[in-house]
Amino acid sequence: RTFMAVSANTLFHFTGCLDNLVNILNSGGFWPRYCVEYGWRKKFAVCQCCFCDIPLSDIQKHTKNYGCYGLGMSKEWGMSNGISPVMYLIKDSFMGKNIVSMAKNVPKEGERKLLAMLKVYKGVNYKKDKSGRQIRQNNYPYYDEREWRYVPPTIAPENMCVLTVGDKDLSVLNDGMKGKLLNFTVADIKYIIVPSKQRELLLAQIKNMVNYPDKDKEILMSKILTTELIFSDI
Repeated sequence: RTFMAVSANTLFHFTGCLDNLVNILNSGGFWPRYCVEYGWRKKFAVCQCCFCDIPLSDIQKHTKNYGCYGLGMSKEWGMSNGISPVMYLIKDSFMGKNIVSMAKNVPKEGERKLLAMLKVYKGVNYKKDKSGRQIRQNNYPYYDEREWRYVPPTIAPENMCVLTVGDKDLSVLNDGMKGKLLNFTVADIKYIIVPSKQRELLLAQIKNMVNYPDKDKEILMSKILTTELIFSDI
């Protein structure tokens, strides 16, 4: 009997434009950033780099929300770097209620410590909203994303989660993460995914990269898949 895989042997990271993808390849690493977590009583941001554990056959819905430019990394590389699945919680469950209660009752001076502990948790909402990404943050079923998360091990625990009030705060925090790349080698990359209309431009960009020898450039170019090819085969 053949079973359909519900997870992949690949960790995908998608972004919204070719420049972002080229910057990741050029730097040889992923840049952790502070991302706001939605669904909790307090607004806070977690220092992280996110991946999804979704088979290519199910990736189309994910690219609509996060972009069609992606890297597929080996799961062995991810685990060796401490990347781990997040714990999804329903706020009305036993664990969810306890966390919400802790957040409400913690003393003001203890908030940063609490947020550091909460870095491994993420809210779940099963009602899917098709109206767009901004609304999706309230109604989208995050559980479907099968998220794996990287948190820099060298960052101080109290800085893993921080209370935030606006985009300016996030920008300052993210500038401080530029030296904490999650590094990879050419061998760690399984797929490079772009829309077909950007394939030739990406090939040209790779040829001009000065950080890779010609042999590695050839390997990178051989790993390019187009989103149209993927979607036509599913």
